[in-house]
Amino acid sequence: MKTLSMKFVFTMIAALLGGMANAQSPPEIPVEATWVDEGYVPDVPVSGRIIIGAMLAESGRPDGRILYVRVGSKPAKESAELESETLCINLISRDGSYTGVWKVPLAERDSSGWIKVQYTTKEPAFYEMDHAKDLVALAAFKDRCDPGGITRRILPVTWQWPDDDRLLRVFVNSSRMRTLLAIPFTRDDKNASTGVEIIECKQIDASHRIAFDRQCDIDIDGLEKEQGQARELHYDQAALLRYRGPNRAPVVSLPLLQ
Repeated sequence: MKTLSMKFVFTMIAALLGGMANAQSPPEIPVEATWVDEGYVPDVPVSGRIIIGAMLAESGRPDGRILYVRVGSKPAKESAELESETLCINLISRDGSYTGVWKVPLAERDSSGWIKVQYTTKEPAFYEMDHAKDLVALAAFKDRCDPGGITRRILPVTWQWPDDDRLLRVFVNSSRMRTLLAIPFTRDDKNASTGVEIIECKQIDASHRIAFDRQCDIDIDGLEKEQGQARELHYDQAALLRYRGPNRAPVVSLPLLQ
């Protein structure tokens, strides 16, 4: 797997922050997603995946028709690497009873900013239920849209057209372990010193086992500066650290782009 250049990563981050700060109109033409798999049954087994979703904090409520995904322009330098990747949308409800997978064509990958993805559910009854509001989405560039697919980079999702929202929320299946989100950074000083920002992921209260049990909130504005000093966050190198007592589980890579 090739590593993205830091210049490209910072360009993507700057594009998101600039785009979200300025008023924009939603895309008029949606990208039609292809149905891959979907199901709703009361006793479906809870997913074994670790990374469940990455969404804006104020995401609205899903309707089974539209969602928005943040993508960036495709630099010529990266074209060869991206040709083998697919934009996959994975949906899962908090209780684990509903899951869905859609594939988004990369023909629209050269557009910058947010794209409007139109998807058609085959389980409309689920979206009419009250607990549909707890549905989360994971948009990721992968080599293929199945459980064995390798995640290359994760993109923010929202059910409604985003306003000036700078809080990204990552939903995690931690298996009830303490979970930390680690993001490396470089300080903007003469020594270009480095460090790691650690974010404690909050436990989601629930009386029964659920598909995801913690959320990690990334305050983009707050992380850009440390005591008034500017720094660059390397989101593509983010990782999840999970602990059960003093014992640490294997580190989980979280290659964020936003």
